[in-house]
Amino acid sequence: MAKKDELKEENKKENKNRHEVNVKIAGDDWNKALDKIFTKKQKTAQVDGFRKGKVPRDVYEKKFGKESLYLDAADEVLPNAYQKAMDDSKLEPVVQPEVDLKSIGEDGVEFTFKIITKPEVKVNKYKGLNIKPEKVEVSEDEINHELGHLLERYTELVPKEGSAEKGNVAIIDFEGFKDGVAFDGGKGENYSLELGSNSFIPGFEDQIIGMKAGDEKELNLTFPEDYHVKDLAGAPVVFKVKVNEVKEKKQRELDADFFDDLGMEGIDSEEKLRKEIKESIKAQKEMDAENKYVDALLEGVSKNVDVDENARTFS
Repeated sequence: MAKKDELKEENKKENKNRHEVNVKIAGDDWNKALDKIFTKKQKTAQVDGFRKGKVPRDVYEKKFGKESLYLDAADEVLPNAYQKAMDDSKLEPVVQPEVDLKSIGEDGVEFTFKIITKPEVKVNKYKGLNIKPEKVEVSEDEINHELGHLLERYTELVPKEGSAEKGNVAIIDFEGFKDGVAFDGGKGENYSLELGSNSFIPGFEDQIIGMKAGDEKELNLTFPEDYHVKDLAGAPVVFKVKVNEVKEKKQRELDADFFDDLGMEGIDSEEKLRKEIKESIKAQKEMDAENKYVDALLEGVSKNVDVDENARTFS
């Protein structure tokens, strides 16, 4: 037990200047961001029967899905989330913090900021370490990869004739029954389900594949043994499902409409976009290289420093 405690204390010391801060944006702030992104997308949305800029919110969401607004709304609130992380934690990062998207949905978005702070140290002895920052370069493959991700983010969902396939989005009504009785949390209407996303219990999405708009079906399934709802864990159930619509992803073209939707100031051509992507990748690589450089320096002098064990940490 003593060795385990010693290891835990040693890890605590090593990670004393590394912190993770979670920030959730929800409520009015999240709804305002969604409203702002919808207003922006509404200007160029093409829906039969409506002029550009006149598509109602409910019609837009039915065609493209609510989730089409989420990532752009996350980008919209990210600066405020970062400021909140800094204000709440009172931390002073020595390099630009990394940010992970922890969760996102209709109710809000949650970020995790990974922050490195300057440790409080006293250097007893310093010797030349011959440590230099790593030189960074950006390849065309890396640019193409990020461009592909960007196009994927702005992919449009368009109605599809025929059977649902993996990767399609099925708009479904469903209700689950255990022993013939509907169970709590097992019902949804006009739910946008991406087939292959593994959002539902195993087997659910697989049985939707092949269905068409208007089809109804009963799915005989079994909840996983480790399901978080005790009454449903390991239980056989029946889901009654109706497919209202099937949508497929439409790859965007690098045209004027795409750059309007992108909304990046001064970016109105593929050449400018690729340059912006390259600069963004380079900045991230330089930040990573700087982090490694700081780590290497700290490791190099670690034998010749006294660390202030009373330095404040964020928890």
